[in-house]
Amino acid sequence: RDLPALKSDSGNNYYFKKPCKEPKSKYSIELRSSYFSGAFNHFARPHMNEDLLRYKYFAEFAIKNDRNANLYDLMEYDKKLLPKHNSAHIKNLKNKKGDKIGKYVDRFKVQRWNEPATTVTAHISKDGHAFIHPDPKQNRSLTAREVARIQSFPDDYIFSGPRTEQLKQIGNAVPVQLAYIIAEGIKSILKECYID
Repeated sequence: RDLPALKSDSGNNYYFKKPCKEPKSKYSIELRSSYFSGAFNHFARPHMNEDLLRYKYFAEFAIKNDRNANLYDLMEYDKKLLPKHNSAHIKNLKNKKGDKIGKYVDRFKVQRWNEPATTVTAHISKDGHAFIHPDPKQNRSLTAREVARIQSFPDDYIFSGPRTEQLKQIGNAVPVQLAYIIAEGIKSILKECYID
């Protein structure tokens, strides 16, 4: 919550100079750098207008209902907002009896403020549908910096290359704090093995 607010297609792929807000959590404080006030790799990708309408719906739904919506919820709200691919076609969501038969109905996910994030994978470089920002006013998918925070990279760790490559690097990485805990476990085992 303390990173500068962005709309779709704004920010800076390298260094966004707008200062961050006061950290809201112990986790944010841990990841923050005292050397700069802005944010590296904080650029919101552009989205098609149809996706922006969906993202706004999903973010508002998550706040109102304390859960993520799925394509069935979207179908009840506004069928015109269903994505134009086969798995989201009404005939593939419900059979003639009205039974729910859809696959991948939860492809759009809001990363809710007070819930654990979903697993970050390199697929995030293709689209941000599974990483919708929880603030409907920002109405976008997460930036590379926000995803890096999920993966526990400190804010002064800079990803290089185009945004797509940055997101691949983050999605393919082992979360920093998890790697540290694993390394500490290995270190303690090695110490026990080599006691004189």
